[in-house]
Amino acid sequence: MQQVWVYFNATLARPAANTCLVDYNLATNQVILLNDAASAWMPATPGAAQTLQNSQCSLNVAATSVVLSGNNLTLNLAMTFATAYAGVQNVYLYAGDVSGSNSGWQQLGAWTVPSGAGVPAANSVTPSTGSGASQTFTLQYSDYSRVFKIEDNPGLGSGTAGQFTITKFNGENDFCPYRSASK
Repeated sequence: MQQVWVYFNATLARPAANTCLVDYNLATNQVILLNDAASAWMPATPGAAQTLQNSQCSLNVAATSVVLSGNNLTLNLAMTFATAYAGVQNVYLYAGDVSGSNSGWQQLGAWTVPSGAGVPAANSVTPSTGSGASQTFTLQYSDYSRVFKIEDNPGLGSGTAGQFTITKFNGENDFCPYRSASK
């Protein structure tokens, strides 16, 4: 294997302008994102403190990794999709070797990118069960329509962090929210 590709798009469009197309080249150890015009590639080394971005998607290169094991290659991509790219995006994979043999493009999945019309969600509480007079709970929320912000409760503040801690004081029925991550 010399090169592997992943293509996030509704169709296998050609040219690939205004899409999310990522290439990984084993010889150079470079992950590469295609620009909006499909005229240039933006390269980076997996693990580098860098983000590659076009108008449809961004790749957090620092959180991206490649694992080779025998005849297998695992490419872990930390992707974020723009809300303007909303809808079902098929996931096409392609692999090629130095002799010119290749897998051809294969649709092996689909990913739904939420629109800006998303609603906030309550995701989890840790611990989810237990007993006792005092406990610190970690609560996780998400909001896909914008940077995380709970506007209806100014006591919680706002920012990009989506995690708050609520502590019950001394067996009383009063709860006090505070941000567990920086604003």
